[in-house]
Amino acid sequence: MISMPFKKTIVWYLILLPFSYFCFKIHSLYLSSSPVIAYLIGACPLILFIYLPLKNNYQKFFQAEFQNRLLFSCCLGLIFGLVLGFLSRLFLQETYGLFPNNYLFGFFYWLFISFAQESFFRAYLLKDLLKNFSLPKSLLISSLLFALWHLTVPFSPLWLTFSGLLKVFCLGLVLGYFYLKTKNLATPIIIHTAIGLFLSQF
Repeated sequence: MISMPFKKTIVWYLILLPFSYFCFKIHSLYLSSSPVIAYLIGACPLILFIYLPLKNNYQKFFQAEFQNRLLFSCCLGLIFGLVLGFLSRLFLQETYGLFPNNYLFGFFYWLFISFAQESFFRAYLLKDLLKNFSLPKSLLISSLLFALWHLTVPFSPLWLTFSGLLKVFCLGLVLGYFYLKTKNLATPIIIHTAIGLFLSQF
């Protein structure tokens, strides 16, 4: 039987889909004329991703998600992030985002995006799924929802095709696997950030 907390999580996700699309649509309209306003608007759905995991006790969240073998998890995330990021840039031949001569902004941009998405899809959604389904099914569902959310990002052609969504789905499986193996959210955050940086234009 599906638990009530999981049902609430799915409702929250379904609310976020149109809200994210609306925010990112406005973001794309303001990006060239008012980039500061554009990025603030684009940050709104990501802030809501962080809201659920942190709403009860943010100290407890950070203790639960980042204390287990932190150095090992960070090193593992960095190694696999660099490898997967390099392979993505080499074989996908696609880029995302434009940060001209601003590597520092690009880094913090992707770190924020990765923290928000991993907090929701791995530390919150995947954990909820594991309380209701088997591990393989939980990984598949969380990765599918992770991929479908990217349809709300209309200004990037990177994942608005079946092949693009399939790549994001596979990435979700990898991120979920490393999260469950290390029991530390730092690993998928670092991998996610590295891949984002490799697929960005500078």
